[in-house]
Amino acid sequence: MLRELKESDASLMLECLKDKDVNQYMNIDGSNMTIDDCKNFIRNSLKDSLSKHFAIVDNQDRWVGTISLKNIDSKTKVAEYAIITSKEVHGKGLALEATKEILDYGFNTLNLNRIYLNVVEDNIRANKFYLKCGFEFEGTFRQAIYIKNKIYNLNWYAILKGCEKNEEIH
Repeated sequence: MLRELKESDASLMLECLKDKDVNQYMNIDGSNMTIDDCKNFIRNSLKDSLSKHFAIVDNQDRWVGTISLKNIDSKTKVAEYAIITSKEVHGKGLALEATKEILDYGFNTLNLNRIYLNVVEDNIRANKFYLKCGFEFEGTFRQAIYIKNKIYNLNWYAILKGCEKNEEIH
């Protein structure tokens, strides 16, 4: 389900990033991205000691998303979770399985204590997904991010190692 990113993933990654349904609430402009941008991200991710990025793959080892632990702080044992998946796999359970895997990796391999994320409040589907994964809502930063000519509130979530909800999904 998860594997190291490969440069051969770049074309599918670019297609996903350009999809307006996928990037609607993302703070990037996928329409301006190039294949080289994606290849550079992949190359740089392999050298990035403060982040761990993985490809989410289907049964044919085809890239369908990227899942990450970013801003890893080994002193405070925290990291930021991020995920993007292609529209074709939405609602099929791959993101949930990938999230289980990366939480297990974060808590048991990296020995993290807390994994957090933020998401645009208007992104109802994502907010529901994070709760389903066991993340707990921690609060809203009002008018916190400017995306595509609009200001949005950001909801913050976190999951702690060993908490009851975390144990349910492992």
